[in-house]
Amino acid sequence: MAEARQEPHNQAQLLEAIAVSWNPCVTLIDALADDQWVGPTDGQGWTVKDHVAHVTAWENVVIEVFRNGSPPYATLRMPEADWRATGIEGADALIHAQKVGQSLRRVKVNRDVTHARVVTILSELPEDDLRRPFSEFGVVGADRTVLVEMMDYLVNRYDALCASIKALVRA
Repeated sequence: MAEARQEPHNQAQLLEAIAVSWNPCVTLIDALADDQWVGPTDGQGWTVKDHVAHVTAWENVVIEVFRNGSPPYATLRMPEADWRATGIEGADALIHAQKVGQSLRRVKVNRDVTHARVVTILSELPEDDLRRPFSEFGVVGADRTVLVEMMDYLVNRYDALCASIKALVRA
């Protein structure tokens, strides 16, 4: 289980939380052989590749929110009514269905490029924007500050990714 992380109070703390969660996870993932990426599956039938593609899709959501003001459901090509009805769980299922056929090479490249972009965007946001409710950027129902929401959208997902991969590798 991932350790509870303290909510960040500023940009530097958020970026540090991201790095502390992301870097060990990437080290773990990069040590895997290709067959470990696509072979073992968890109880949902997801491989390491599926989990990585899933996290990358959520990073893309964050990028599109800040770059274009696109709500998550639009980035995910999900009807708004479905987003409101099924929330994150419905979005997760849709992401899996959309990404399951991606090649391993594409998933690996997308992971690195997308993560660098999301970190750049967050590092360029003004501190005042980080303290605004995430809903002000077009995210339905995300009334906590950007700092806090990024802990869920990113840091907690990285922690879950790492835990899932450790479980798959042990299996």
